[in-house]
Amino acid sequence: MKPRYGKWKHRSGLETKFKTATLEKGYNLGYETSSLSFTTRPETHKYTPDWTIKDGWYIETKGYLDLDGRKKLLYVKEQHPEARILVVFQRPTNPIYKGSPTDYGKWCDKNKIEWCAFGEVEKWEAFIKEALT
Repeated sequence: MKPRYGKWKHRSGLETKFKTATLEKGYNLGYETSSLSFTTRPETHKYTPDWTIKDGWYIETKGYLDLDGRKKLLYVKEQHPEARILVVFQRPTNPIYKGSPTDYGKWCDKNKIEWCAFGEVEKWEAFIKEALT
C-alpha cells in the first residue's frame, strides 16, 4: 500500500496540492472515481486517472513518469481516443530517464499527449472549464 498524503488520503503530495488548488478555484473534482480498461496483449488492465472532471475528461498529476507510466498513457490514448487526459507535472523538465535529452514535456509533445506544469494554473483551469461547458 502506498503512503497517503493529507486529509484526503492521496497517493502523493502533488495530488494533495492539486486538490487544494482546484478547491481554491471552486472546482471539486472526483479523485480516482473513474477507470479506463486497456489491453497489453494478452492481459487487460485498468487505468484509474487521478481526477475526473466528467466522463471522458480526466487529469493525471505526475511527479515522476517512469517507463511503465509512459507505456500506460500510450495504450490508453490509443485505445480510448475519445478521452481527453491532461497530465499535470510537478517538474515537466525532468528527463524521462537519467541522462536522457528528452524531458516529460517533450515526450508528451512527441506523443500528442496534453500536458502542463502544476504552476501553469491558467492551463489546467482552462482544461477544466472547457470540460464543464
